[in-house]
Amino acid sequence: MDPKAIKEGLRLFQSTLLQDGLKELLNENKFVDCTLKVGDRSFPCHKLIMAACSPYFREIFFSKDAKEVEANKEVVLDDVNPAILDMIITYLYSAEIDLTDENVQDIFAVANRFQIPSVFAIIQNDNKEVVPAEVTDVGSTRRTRRNGAGC
Repeated sequence: MDPKAIKEGLRLFQSTLLQDGLKELLNENKFVDCTLKVGDRSFPCHKLIMAACSPYFREIFFSKDAKEVEANKEVVLDDVNPAILDMIITYLYSAEIDLTDENVQDIFAVANRFQIPSVFAIIQNDNKEVVPAEVTDVGSTRRTRRNGAGC
């Protein structure tokens, strides 16, 4: 077997293990150290994941001298659809997001606002990795994207 293919396979395997472990920690509410609050909904998450995936959250959670800001355990986000934020957080932990004609603009806007390039790259890069054309009852097109890493 080609050494480059072996190396890529191992890299993908490690990424999947890491991502699955992080998703499991979130689902079990372990090591959760912050909450994103939108209206009456709260989304527990990990500062490390949010900061790694978003310069916006990195700025919130860390000071200019790269020290963690302890006061930011709960971050209130105004003017955000909680369902869209939930989808994006799920994506960051699972690398799975369901794009529909109805939600793609909202997902793009939230990803852009919070500087999450992996999400808007998926929307912009509508290529062969996007599984096309599962037509729903209302006739919209649903595209599910799964890649090796959420952010």
